[in-house]
Amino acid sequence: MQKELNKLRRENQSVQNLFQNIPDFLVVLDRDLRIQYCNWRGCYAKVPEEHRVSGIRCYEAFYPEQDGPCDPCPAQTVFASGQPTTQIKHNSRIGFLESRCFPIFNEKGQIVSVAAQICDVTDRIQADKALKESERKLQAILHSIHDPIRVVDKELNIVWANEAAHKIFGEPILSKKCCSIYKLDINHFDVSCCPTKAALADGKTHQHILTIPLADDEVHTFKTSSHVIEWDQERQPAAVLEVFWDITEIKRTDEALRRSETLFRTVVESSKDAMVAIDRNGLITLFNPGAEKIFGRSREEMLNTPVEGLMPAAYRMAHSQYIRDFFTGTKQPVAMGKTLELQAVRNNGDTFPVELSLSQGQAGSEPFVLAVIRDISERKLIEQQLIHQANYDSLTGLPNRTLILDRLKQAVAFEQRHERHLAVMLLDLDNFKAINDSLGHDGGNLLLKEVAQRLSETVRDTDTVGRLYGDEFVILARDMGSTEGVMRLVSKVAQAFDKPFSIAGGEFLTSFSTGIALFPGDGSDADELLKKADTAMYASKKGGKNRFSFFAPSMEESIRQRLQLEKMLQQAVMNREFFLHYQPRVDTASGRIIGLEALLRWTPDGHPPISPDQFVPILEETGGIEEIGEWILETVCRTARAWQQMGLPSVRVWVNISGKQFQDKYLFEKIEKILAVTGLSPRYLGLELTESVLMQDVEVHIAKLKQLKQLGVMISLDDFGTGYSSLSYLKRFPIDEIKIDRSFVNGLLTDENDTAIVRTILAMAQSLGLRVVAEGVETPGQRDFLTEQHCDEMQGYLFSKPVPPNRLSTC
Repeated sequence: MQKELNKLRRENQSVQNLFQNIPDFLVVLDRDLRIQYCNWRGCYAKVPEEHRVSGIRCYEAFYPEQDGPCDPCPAQTVFASGQPTTQIKHNSRIGFLESRCFPIFNEKGQIVSVAAQICDVTDRIQADKALKESERKLQAILHSIHDPIRVVDKELNIVWANEAAHKIFGEPILSKKCCSIYKLDINHFDVSCCPTKAALADGKTHQHILTIPLADDEVHTFKTSSHVIEWDQERQPAAVLEVFWDITEIKRTDEALRRSETLFRTVVESSKDAMVAIDRNGLITLFNPGAEKIFGRSREEMLNTPVEGLMPAAYRMAHSQYIRDFFTGTKQPVAMGKTLELQAVRNNGDTFPVELSLSQGQAGSEPFVLAVIRDISERKLIEQQLIHQANYDSLTGLPNRTLILDRLKQAVAFEQRHERHLAVMLLDLDNFKAINDSLGHDGGNLLLKEVAQRLSETVRDTDTVGRLYGDEFVILARDMGSTEGVMRLVSKVAQAFDKPFSIAGGEFLTSFSTGIALFPGDGSDADELLKKADTAMYASKKGGKNRFSFFAPSMEESIRQRLQLEKMLQQAVMNREFFLHYQPRVDTASGRIIGLEALLRWTPDGHPPISPDQFVPILEETGGIEEIGEWILETVCRTARAWQQMGLPSVRVWVNISGKQFQDKYLFEKIEKILAVTGLSPRYLGLELTESVLMQDVEVHIAKLKQLKQLGVMISLDDFGTGYSSLSYLKRFPIDEIKIDRSFVNGLLTDENDTAIVRTILAMAQSLGLRVVAEGVETPGQRDFLTEQHCDEMQGYLFSKPVPPNRLSTC
């Protein structure tokens, strides 16, 4: 018995030792919450020594700052409910205490006391708090990230998402399947390739590029990463973290870059210009097809070779230095962004002009220079041609007025420095208009070319021959020692033109009217010298053919008078100061007046009458003849009709038509209208035209003559025999008569040649069935000869001078 008792004591002691050494507080409380038992050793460090006594209330031991039990008190709750309970409460001395209370029953099942296990959970509470704070911070960080982040469980349910995910994918998304966002994009995404499913399947991190339609219906491209963050007890993936990076703009940028690169490549490959890129070492890294064509070298041949090989040897060293200076920053790249013209070299060694544009760029970290090179050989050739065209006459190849003036300015400056003389000779072809009318435009041009060649062959090498315009040429004779030297040159030119020109199967003799101005006597600059040479030439033309004149101050008075006459004529045209006289045409057989020629007259206010030979050529040059010519036609027709209405004999009136007037494409319509308005019958109107007028454009003029003939108007070929027309054309012209020029009539009976010419003209006209009119008949002898030769009509002072209309009755 004693042994059993000792055994029980030992076991009890062991239990007591165990009880006392448990680190948690173990207490037994009665209904008054007094401590019946307590492992004071376990709570030694937590409870003051004075409170470690049995019978003390538990809150006095553990919460001495309280006046009573806490509310609710877990021990009281157990006494009341009979159910275990747990409570955590803060102790100001200890920290956080967790009380786990459970009832102790007697044999009758009644609660006699409450056992409480009080644990110091301060570290745990603080750890939980720290964990929650860490989670809070992590949540804040995750929510602040602009990229969508989601957590998906193994059932593919979204269990967490940051704010970016809610915003981008739309709300609510929690509890949805992670792949639900892809269902709207079946054409672009296969759900079986879900990166999260793949991560759950093999536990690895999976990345994909996904195209996802968002809530705003805009399709975005995302790069996703699915990474396992939780494993279950069987070490199988239980949760996956999904991170989405919106790479839409990056992809667009990449696509734009690819398009830009494709476009650049297309431009480079299709450009006709050479595109050559070089690196910092001056080696070629790009050589497009345009460069292959321009330089005659292949891409394979040129890549990674020095760019200097494209340049003439003389420029290579300087170019190499420029490249070094540019890439090292030693000097400012003055050529960048500019267009330069320089020489390049082809594969065969030929140099050619190019236009070069340089720009700089960066390929990664490597700088480069892109050269765009254009072959401007053709452009330079065109420029040279344009320069030549601007300075040389296109027909003769001689210097034109522009170049002549430039050379004359240089010559004046040179001769002035060396105190030498210079002659400016202006040469105008005599009778070129008549020759041109006879030969036609092409024949006239051929004559001008022959004249230019002959002049060039005649002068010295130091002299310059040029063509100013039309049939006007110029010779700049430098270093002329004296006037005699100039005259020798004039004589040499005249002799060169003694030989006829063979053109269009015929031979033509021509000469010059020449005006000469000398430097420094006649002028000190180019314009003045040309002007005075022109004045001298005009004086030569007035004196007759094949003449030359040195400039004299008195000549300027003649020019001044001409300019004054031009001004007076302009006013006369405006004021209708002109009037008409009429000269009778007499029938040779009967002596009766059968026609009248209307002749233009002008007596300026305050001046004596001016001869038509003076003012008509000026009217033709200035264009006033067209307006005056139409007035003459209307006045003549109206006057003739008035005579008829007065009962006077009806006679045909003849009007001279100028070259410019006949070239008017509306001439037929104008004459037709005038006849209709005035009421004059067409058969009483005759038109006189010279040979030179008709020969300017034969076919067109024949057609126009036929129109007028059909209208009923009579046509006369005036001044016959003075021109250069071919007699073969005469039979083609639909004319009614020819007028023998007064120069031949004047020589009748005194000049055998003139007499023979008149006989020939009369015989030819009679054989062609044409009437013949002789003008300028002034003597009975001329009248008698023409009568014997059966001339049809005569006109001249022997019968009547031109008279005003009111004096015709006295004729």
